[in-house]
Amino acid sequence: MSSTDAEAAVLPNSFALSLSDALGRLSGLTDHSLDYAVGTPEPGRAPAGEVIAGIRTLWNALRRVLRPSGMSLLVCDSQPENRSGIPPELAWRIAFSLQKERWILRNAVIGPVRPGGPSTGIGFIFVPRIRYSFDIDAVRAQYGTNPGDVVLPDTGCIADRFAVAACSRGGRLTDLFTTGSQKTAVVR
Repeated sequence: MSSTDAEAAVLPNSFALSLSDALGRLSGLTDHSLDYAVGTPEPGRAPAGEVIAGIRTLWNALRRVLRPSGMSLLVCDSQPENRSGIPPELAWRIAFSLQKERWILRNAVIGPVRPGGPSTGIGFIFVPRIRYSFDIDAVRAQYGTNPGDVVLPDTGCIADRFAVAACSRGGRLTDLFTTGSQKTAVVR
C-alpha cells in the first residue's frame, strides 16, 4: 500500500461528510419552504459513481423542501488545476442523472464559480416543474445587462446572478455545501 493509499484509508471522505451535512440541513426544513438552492460540491478524489449517486440523493431530498415554483443551481467547478473540482464530462453525467430523476434542466451557464475567483464552471439550472420563478428584470436591475448563457467575470458569479433571479424579497435560499453558520437565508 502506497502512502497515498494509506492516507486515503485514514482520512474521512470529505465529500461524504459534506453530503451528510447538506442532507441533515434539508431534513430540518419544512416542505416547500425554499425558493432557491445552490450547490457547489467539491468531491475531491471520490469516485465518479459516488459523486453522481450522492448528488442525485441530495437533489431528491431537495425536491421536498423546494417550492413548486423554486429553482436549484448545481455549480460544477471545472478548472483542471482545482483537484476538488468536477471535470465537464462528469458534470454532464451528473446533469443527465438528475434529468432521469425527473428534474427539468432549464439551462447550463458558463461563468465564474466564486466572486473574484479564477475558477470557471458550469452552472446547471434545475427546476422541479415547468413553471418556475425567474425574474430576469431583477438581474438587469442589479447587473445592468443579461449576457445570456455566459456570466462575465465582472458581473458576479453564477450563483449570485441566479439568486437574484430566483428569489424575490422575502424569498428563502440555501447554499447546500456551505461551511459557514449562515446556511439558509431570507432575501431582504
